[in-house]
Amino acid sequence: MGFMQLEHPIYKPLLNRLIICAFTFGWFCFELYNGDGFWTVLFGGVAAFCIWTFLITWTDSRPNQNKE
Repeated sequence: MGFMQLEHPIYKPLLNRLIICAFTFGWFCFELYNGDGFWTVLFGGVAAFCIWTFLITWTDSRPNQNKE
């Protein structure tokens, strides 16, 4: 079991991936507005990772390791 299991079925629906990206980007904007540098950079990186992974480079042909 790895740290990030991107083949997990919860990530398959587009709506779930959009909610995750919107939440992390919203939190980034909140921290940016508050002026807290550490949390802004942290959530900016998390939001960038989520947007890159779940929206830009996502393919539905990820192998499902749970099938035998």
